[in-house]
Amino acid sequence: MNKKLLAAVLALSAAALIATMATTASATPTKTSRCTGCHSGPNVAVAATLVSNGATSATYNLSAPTATAIAVFDGTTKVGSSIIGTSGQIVVPFGKTYTVYAIQGPTETDGIGSTTVTAVAPVVTDAVAPVTTSNAVATYVGSAAVTLTAVDNAGGSGVAHTYYILDGAAQVTGTSITTSVLGSHTIEFWSVDVAGNVENHKFASFTVTAVPIPVPDTTAPVTSSNVKATYVGSAAITLTAVDNAGGSGVAHTYYILDGAPQVEGLTVSTDVIGSHTLSFWSVDVAGNIEVAVSASFEVTAAPVPPTTRSCTIDSSRIVMHDGHRVMRLTGTITPGVVGDHAYLYVQKPGSHRWVRVAMVTTTALNGTGGATWSYTYTMSMRGIYHFRVRFAAPAPVETDMHSQMERD
Repeated sequence: MNKKLLAAVLALSAAALIATMATTASATPTKTSRCTGCHSGPNVAVAATLVSNGATSATYNLSAPTATAIAVFDGTTKVGSSIIGTSGQIVVPFGKTYTVYAIQGPTETDGIGSTTVTAVAPVVTDAVAPVTTSNAVATYVGSAAVTLTAVDNAGGSGVAHTYYILDGAAQVTGTSITTSVLGSHTIEFWSVDVAGNVENHKFASFTVTAVPIPVPDTTAPVTSSNVKATYVGSAAITLTAVDNAGGSGVAHTYYILDGAPQVEGLTVSTDVIGSHTLSFWSVDVAGNIEVAVSASFEVTAAPVPPTTRSCTIDSSRIVMHDGHRVMRLTGTITPGVVGDHAYLYVQKPGSHRWVRVAMVTTTALNGTGGATWSYTYTMSMRGIYHFRVRFAAPAPVETDMHSQMERD
C-alpha cells in the first residue's frame, strides 16, 4: 500500500475511516483480517477487564488510552465493528478466545498493541452433597428390583457417581439393584458430586419371599338359568356359569333339551308346544365338571285372535211421539259368551252426532252360539232416535267405561 495514501486515510475522522477503507487484508481495525505487521512503531498498551460472567458468556471492558482505534478478532474473523477511540466493551462466549488490537495512527510508523481475552465460566463453589433415595418396598415375591435416584443441590456441581453395597458385598457403582435370593436383604447406598462432596450412607431393608405354589382347583363351576315355569308361543332361556373365587375359570357350558344330543352354549330356545325338561352343567379350565342341573318348563300356544263377531240391536230406530218414554233395547253378540261387552250409541232427534251412552254386557246365551244383552234407555224428546252397538274387546274395566262415556 502507498505510504502517502495510508497517511491520508488515517488522518480522516474515525467514522470516515470505517466508511472509506476497503475490505482487503490489512492490520487496521476497519479490516477483516488481523494485523500482519502493518505498523512498526512502539507497542501500544491495551487492557481487557472482566465486568461480569453471565450464563453463557463474559463481558469485558477494553481500554487503550494512547490508541486511535480498537478492533476484536476471533482467529482471522473480525467480530462486529471496530471500536473507534480509546475504550469499549465486548461480550465473549464461554470457551472462546478473542484477540484485541489497539492501533496508534496515522502512519505505519505508529505503534500497535494486542491482548487476548478468554471467557471461562465462573467456578461454582459446591459444599453440599447429593441426596439419594430408593424405591425399595418391604416385601418382594420371587425377586426384587430396586432403583436408586440421586439429586444434587440446586446450583451444585452435579451428581458424579452413585454407589451401593448389597448385604455387605463389594461396593458397586450404579442405580439398579436386583436379587432373587430368598430372605432378608440390606442395601447401603450413597452418592458423590462433581465437587467431591460425599453423601452420608443410607440403608434400606427388604425381604424376598418365594413365589407361592398355586393351590389346585378342585371345585367345579356353578351354572344357573333364568328359566320360567311357563312361556307363551316360544321359550328363550339364558344360562350363566361362574367359577369359584381363585378358580381356573369356566371353560365350557353344556345343555340337553328333552333328551336330545348335548349342545354347548348359553342360550336355549324352543317353540315346541308342551312340557320340556332342560339339563345343564359347566366345566372349568382345570377339568372340574359340575353336577348337571335340571329345570322344567312349559310352552303354551299363543292365543288365537278372536274371530269376527257381529253385534246386533233388535230396534235400531224408534220414533218418539211424546216425552219421557222408557225403552228396553235388546241385542245379540255372535259368537258370544255370557260376560261379553259392547258399546251402545244413540243419535238423538235433530242431531248428526253419535253419542256413546253405555257399555252393555251379555247375560244369557241364545242357543245358536250367540249371547244376548239388554239396556233400558229413557227418551226425553219427540222425534226419531237411532241406535247402534259395537263389540268391545278386550272388555274395559268399570272405571274406563265411565271415563269414556259421552253425554249431550
